[in-house]
Amino acid sequence: MNTKVTLAGVALKNPVMTCSGTFGSGMEYGEMIDLDRLGAVVTKGIANVPWPGNPTPRVTEVYGGMLNAIGLQGPGVDVFMKRDVPFLRQHDTKIIVNVCGKSESDYVDVVERLADADVDMLEINISCPNVKEGGIAFGQDPKCAEQITKAVKKVAKQPVIMKLSPNVTDIAEMARAVEAGGADVVSLINTITGMKIDINKRTFALANKTGGMSGPAIKPVAVRMVYQVANAVKIPVIGMGGIAGHMFVDMPADRTGYLHKASLLQDMSAVTAACLLMKKEVFEQAGGFTEELAVAFNDVDLCLKVRKNGYLIVYDPYAKLYHMESKTRGAEDSKEKVRRFQTEIEYMRCHWIDILKNGDPCYNKNLSLTKWNYSLKPIPGMETEAGQKKEKTGRKSCRKYQ
Repeated sequence: MNTKVTLAGVALKNPVMTCSGTFGSGMEYGEMIDLDRLGAVVTKGIANVPWPGNPTPRVTEVYGGMLNAIGLQGPGVDVFMKRDVPFLRQHDTKIIVNVCGKSESDYVDVVERLADADVDMLEINISCPNVKEGGIAFGQDPKCAEQITKAVKKVAKQPVIMKLSPNVTDIAEMARAVEAGGADVVSLINTITGMKIDINKRTFALANKTGGMSGPAIKPVAVRMVYQVANAVKIPVIGMGGIAGHMFVDMPADRTGYLHKASLLQDMSAVTAACLLMKKEVFEQAGGFTEELAVAFNDVDLCLKVRKNGYLIVYDPYAKLYHMESKTRGAEDSKEKVRRFQTEIEYMRCHWIDILKNGDPCYNKNLSLTKWNYSLKPIPGMETEAGQKKEKTGRKSCRKYQ
């Protein structure tokens, strides 16, 4: 299958690339993931000077994802060019450098210093919600966004990607602004600003108070915004999204769920390893568990490999046990755990691109990807105030869509 794509004249062997901030600058994951399989590595944010980042705690788990307030910690452009670029150039993948700054001159300084560097594209981060000064102002004001785009394009020798913030009223307006400023490509979305309160400690879960939310829960927002931007501009659009989740989370044991699915024997793409049985020869034929997936997604990966070998994955409602999710290993609440989890996410993106692109064959594409109760995706038009009123009226609105 030909998976090649071209962005502003730069040819990528496939459209799979890392999200900035989740993958370091590649070296951190080089021993765990085959970088040669990626279309591109998008580095963490690179500033003109080293940035220390925000105080800890910086990450916390939330329902449907996580919050982070790393604060764009990084070594600065000089260390990046001396250490990270030579490492990445050993691999058969494109290099996209994420650029951050606290003022227009900061951005321009980094772009000028990267002008003759052996990198393929620049992604200008005007959208990170964790930095208290600078970037967020550019990402929320169309005039500022257009101005910073023009300033960067004036000195850049590589194609420029402008990374958009979702924390705006009209994402299409922001996309048109950076296109007018000369952007070659746009990418979206960055994280959505959120907050978590630790009710036991009666304080904020993050030292920064707010953080950027990522994970499966924000994917529908991302899809909607990518759709809006794709219809608003003529330049290429890079979208970012989530991986896999459980069904029937928090549903009472005496309930049978949507169309009684929780009580029916049925085919699935994957089931949890918390309660999984298969023949030894089937397990060995699939290569067993993937060592790179130490904690997350190893069961999903195994099931997908077994399905690829021609076997069925069957959900059995009659097998019952108590499984305390993440009770032993705890939440993804440390730098090491978050790094490991992001590594596992990238592994799944690289190895199962087809099913992530085309959708789960055992799950109706019209159902929600953020709720685990088989609820419908929002119906086009229902997002409007009038639509919301119709939805609340119940039976009359249902007849309209039967």
